[in-house]
Amino acid sequence: MNVGPNEALRTLVNLALYRSWHDPGDRRWEDAFERDLRPLQVDSPDQDVAIDQQPEVSKPAVREWPWQR
Repeated sequence: MNVGPNEALRTLVNLALYRSWHDPGDRRWEDAFERDLRPLQVDSPDQDVAIDQQPEVSKPAVREWPWQR
C-alpha cells in the first residue's frame, strides 16, 4: 500500500497488517479483500488486481503504552 512519505501512516498500516497476520480471529484484511478487491478480480479475470494472501509484515517498533519510550 502506497502511503507516500507519511511514515506515521505507514507504521499504522503495518501495525494493522501485523496484528491481522498474527491473530487468527482478526479477519480485517480478508474481509477488506473480499469486499474491495475480489469484485475487481471478477471484472478483470485476465489481470490479477491483487493476490488473496495477506503479506507478512514484521512488527513495527511502536510503544505499547503511552509512558514507554
